[in-house]
Amino acid sequence: MNAQSYRLAFWRVAAEEINYRRFFDVNDLAAIRVELPEVFDAAHKLLFELVASGALNGLRIDHPDGLYRPLEYFEKLQLHCAKALRIPLPKDGRAIYLIVEKILGGDEQLPKNWPVHGTTGYDFANQVAGVLVDHNAEGAISKIFKRFIGHSLHFGHLVYAKKRLVMRISLANEVNVLGNMVDRLSEQYRWFRDYTLEALARAVRETIACFPVYRTYLEPGKPVSQEDRSVIERAVAAAKRRNPAIEESVFNFLRDLLLFRFPENLDEEQRAAHAQFVLKFQQFTGPIMAKGLEDTAFYIYNRLAALNEVGGDPHFFGLRVEGFHQHNLRRQRDWPSSLLATSTHDTKRSEDVRARMLAISEIPQLWGRSLQKWRTANRRFKKEIDEAEAPDAGEEYLLYQTLLGTWPVDVDGVAAPSVSKEFVSRIQGYMAKALKEAKLNTSWIQPNENWDNAMVEFVARILEAGPRNKFLPAFLPVAQEIARLGAINSLAQITIKFTAPGVPDVYQGTELWDDSLVDPDNRRAVDYGRRREMLRQIENVPPRDLMRC
Repeated sequence: MNAQSYRLAFWRVAAEEINYRRFFDVNDLAAIRVELPEVFDAAHKLLFELVASGALNGLRIDHPDGLYRPLEYFEKLQLHCAKALRIPLPKDGRAIYLIVEKILGGDEQLPKNWPVHGTTGYDFANQVAGVLVDHNAEGAISKIFKRFIGHSLHFGHLVYAKKRLVMRISLANEVNVLGNMVDRLSEQYRWFRDYTLEALARAVRETIACFPVYRTYLEPGKPVSQEDRSVIERAVAAAKRRNPAIEESVFNFLRDLLLFRFPENLDEEQRAAHAQFVLKFQQFTGPIMAKGLEDTAFYIYNRLAALNEVGGDPHFFGLRVEGFHQHNLRRQRDWPSSLLATSTHDTKRSEDVRARMLAISEIPQLWGRSLQKWRTANRRFKKEIDEAEAPDAGEEYLLYQTLLGTWPVDVDGVAAPSVSKEFVSRIQGYMAKALKEAKLNTSWIQPNENWDNAMVEFVARILEAGPRNKFLPAFLPVAQEIARLGAINSLAQITIKFTAPGVPDVYQGTELWDDSLVDPDNRRAVDYGRRREMLRQIENVPPRDLMRC
């Protein structure tokens, strides 16, 4: 083994010591340097052959924020597609239909200089969910959430804390690399060479923790856009406010590096090192946002969990109709061929589950009263572990929303009086993942088997039908009402999707009602035979009966 060009190491070492870039924190998904010409050619050889043969008419690029230079990559991809199609590259640079899985935060817009046709549609999914929320219920839902979990929870503070956590336990090595890079850069300036490695590394960590979006797109040798400048200045300013004990000039130095502000007397080698740091920094902020926000904070801040979707901001409770129309007008003007997604392989729950859970905002009083009844009925099934109740209040709150979103109903909308073993197993699997992602009482890295088992048993006991079960009789009427309201939301959602500007995207299985949760639940086998048979029969089915599908 010692003669090999590698050394096998315990998998937990990777968080702090690893010498290759990964997909997020997945050790066995090594990232490739697609920015290198030879790697690009090898990775895309088959793809361009398929484009040339006519087998492919469009491309979807996942995780574009992981690219070293996204704009350069998209331009190169379109150029090679034009060559494969034997056509001149169009003036707009778009030789083939190309969409990107870009997660937009808040009012962030897709860069207009990208030669693409739009996003994969997470932005639309959040917009249509927002317009289906009764924003007038925000105060009531917030009070119910706070009362149930027993404390207030500030979403912004939570995201900041969880991004710092991820940089400490999962991606510490990547932060160390950036810290070492900026430390070497500081040595080039006599005014900054006394900044210590630890001070610079802390500035990097804190700035990333305060980043308001997934990443910026600065390019060496090109002007800094106003959007990117604003993001960096906001992040650095927020980091300063949160860290008054850190010398302000350290943050100023980092800010100037990220904005390509350097003396004219730097030589080419120094400028190249400077540019490399900025490009590597930009590659890193996205994974931290994804792991800290989507894969941690979203499993803790469950005020209305339907809003906890990829690209969403659950702090904002709904979207007014006027704002929704503005998004549609902007898409029609700028990205008319962008996808309109409501379910994907990466959504936290299916469009129909989300539609049901959004309906909670329409019945806040019933929701609040019911929660207290359910908690009382199920308290006897909790376990005491390390002087704490398992599951905890936040986990229980998420469980009840999940059950409302997935509870089976018959064709007449009547809630099933009991559920199958398969359903119970699915809910147990979902909650097991939710608990580990939250990283509060258990985690993937350090599982707490007692806590995990307590949740498994809790789900089994509360869903066990029988005369002693006091939960189900109180739960079923609410589940039935939520199913009714959710069906209306689902129909409204799909109507909007097929009429709004853009290209509707239908995820596998969502042709019918779909109760899927996050992966792997949403990647179960789809009964395509049933769907083919229904398509054959549909011409002879009266419209009123289509609702029963």
